[in-house]
Amino acid sequence: MSAATAKLSKPATAIVGDTKTAHNTVAKKAKSVLTVSQWVDKLLKAHKVVFFSKSFCPFCKRAKAGFERYSIPVFVVDLDCYKYEVDAEELPFGESQVLDEMQKRTEKRTVPRIFLNGKFFSDSDGLFANQEAKLKALAREFAK
Repeated sequence: MSAATAKLSKPATAIVGDTKTAHNTVAKKAKSVLTVSQWVDKLLKAHKVVFFSKSFCPFCKRAKAGFERYSIPVFVVDLDCYKYEVDAEELPFGESQVLDEMQKRTEKRTVPRIFLNGKFFSDSDGLFANQEAKLKALAREFAK
């Protein structure tokens, strides 16, 4: 399973000036920069299952294999090789800030961090405890 790139809606812009005035005011755009929290929220709203991982992590690879085995569609964000941008506009954060956000949301800064329907679903400990049963139940939900 390869890392997917987020395709989120274009940040809002606002026109501050008007180029057609007698004073020839230059139009300026006020860019809306997403915070890491807003970016995570957008991902969680846009995808049923979001999987924050690192490409080299053996726990992440094992969890990804389980999702693949049951054909559960997952949006994967490999934090170590993810391109943090929206519509080609680079975002002002990276891997460390996303892990800080994971700690705020899930009380751990480790990967994998798996979210289902916008809510924290599992990490490697929780998933591996009853992996097959959890993945079968999730696969049934996707089959509906």
